Amino acid sequence: MMVAVLVVDDDKTSATTLADELLAANHDVTVVHSGKEALAAMQNKTMNLVITELMLPEVDGMQIISRIRSYYPDTVVIALTQPKSNGVDYLPLAKLVGADGCLSKPVTEDSLLGLVNELLTE
Repeated sequence: MMVAVLVVDDDKTSATTLADELLAANHDVTVVHSGKEALAAMQNKTMNLVITELMLPEVDGMQIISRIRSYYPDTVVIALTQPKSNGVDYLPLAKLVGADGCLSKPVTEDSLLGLVNELLTE
């Protein structure tokens, strides 16, 4: 099933890798590199799934998740970040804010597609 996916990551290499893996699985992928771009993209197109890095400049991943929960409650959200960014594990916090799933970088294709398929079939 083709799903509209928004990938949000300021690390362009990481974003491209995630997008390539999702495109290979026949998803409709939009890539942005900032939280502001993510919020604008969500206003322009209905997204079934948002995969967002938590550590972003200006509008961070936690703010994106919170905004999605407020305005797009049916959108599935996966948070990702480096383990223990700045000595803090942010992934449990992302779950509290409303992420449906979490992945630690580096993300393997199997873990990404496995979680995407699991969350989209719930």
